[in-house]
Amino acid sequence: MSHFLNRNYSGFGRKFNFTYLQLIVSLALVSFAGILQNTDILNIAGVKPNVALGVLISLSFIISEVLHFLVLLVVAAGILGFQPGSSAATLVFGALVLFVFFAHDRLPGRAFINNILLIGFTTIFFYIIVDFPFLRSNFLSVAYEVIYNVILGTVFLFSFKKIFKKI
Repeated sequence: MSHFLNRNYSGFGRKFNFTYLQLIVSLALVSFAGILQNTDILNIAGVKPNVALGVLISLSFIISEVLHFLVLLVVAAGILGFQPGSSAATLVFGALVLFVFFAHDRLPGRAFINNILLIGFTTIFFYIIVDFPFLRSNFLSVAYEVIYNVILGTVFLFSFKKIFKKI
């Protein structure tokens, strides 16, 4: 398994600085995604993407440190938890994203394909667990959201890969 950021630096100082900068940038990305998700800016024809899901799953292919990813997940869950009636949904969101973090490197194939599949399946599993009646009665809306999430997640993966290669 290779992550984009698994680089062998000589010297503790260089590795520490790299991780610290990576944490700051990824915290900013996750915070922005959580805030953006709480708005209707990306709402297209009634379909609102799960931006935080796309960002976190895409970052799971780049970030190799569990503690770092847990910090990002807690920040995202904290921001998303401010929506009314979403405590159970936030817990399910966190559990699914954490599962993806540990499972993605066990999947065959390229990160690009795995990212698409994981975002799609995680979106569907989220609705199965949290609100199955909504999924059943609004399947087409959920399908559009899956497509929307996958498109954004693909853009995120390639963008993050470039961003994190530069820092």
